[in-house]
Amino acid sequence: MSMSSTTGSSRTRLFIFGLLGVLVLLAGCGQLLPAPPSSDIDLNEHLGTENNSSVETTAELNGSVETPSPDEIEIHHIDVGDGESTLVVTPRNDTILIDTGPAEQDGERVIEYLESQNVTEIDQLVATHSDPAHIGGHAAVIRHYETELNGVGKLYQSRTMRESDAYAELQQAIDQFNISTSDAYSGTVFYSQGLFSVRAVSPPPFRFNGSNGDHSLSLLVEYDGFSELLSAGAEQTAKKYMLQNWGSELESEVYHVGSGNISSSASTNEFIPTVRPYTAI
Repeated sequence: MSMSSTTGSSRTRLFIFGLLGVLVLLAGCGQLLPAPPSSDIDLNEHLGTENNSSVETTAELNGSVETPSPDEIEIHHIDVGDGESTLVVTPRNDTILIDTGPAEQDGERVIEYLESQNVTEIDQLVATHSDPAHIGGHAAVIRHYETELNGVGKLYQSRTMRESDAYAELQQAIDQFNISTSDAYSGTVFYSQGLFSVRAVSPPPFRFNGSNGDHSLSLLVEYDGFSELLSAGAEQTAKKYMLQNWGSELESEVYHVGSGNISSSASTNEFIPTVRPYTAI
């Protein structure tokens, strides 16, 4: 299956490969909101009150796959069974890996797929939240790329990560290989260059009461009139937050439905009508 759209004089081509998909991320700057307070609070009391001031950080990328043409963006939704993993390849030959599938696979299926795509370096590795179905392979991927290939450039993780066995194993790998890390939350701009940007729309920039899934990094990727929303494990509390704070900005052609929350009433009652996706993955 392929999808194409035309905006102005530029042509954006998107590809979906079987159970895999497509999208883009480009090198740019990350913008972070002020750090959240240390105490837990009721999210419902703070909906719509987000502080949008920001400071800047810079991310440099040096990818290692066959370079897409300048008007092509790719995102591969890797089939890992009961879990999630997404590979993003940019027109500038940068690679971003978002989640790595379930712990029982220990990263094997993801590593096999990455090598089939000639990915020799992961410029950015993203941990959306501590659910082992999402970060179960992170430690193995780090070990493999740090010892066998060209390494991992930087790891981004949810600001409100909760403890889990998979997260503890990830922390050990980060310490062992001295991986640079950065916390991300709603308002963090991962990349912004020209017509392309990717930003986090959840979790909130403060601690709050909610499920582990509600603490997920949900990402909005935009390029030349196209957008895809990746909700990770977001459930009702996080979706309510996104609706209140981002509203119509969530509207996207493609909605990547996070594993485990497809039947959430937040998806059917208000969220889907706001996102208005052309298709869902």
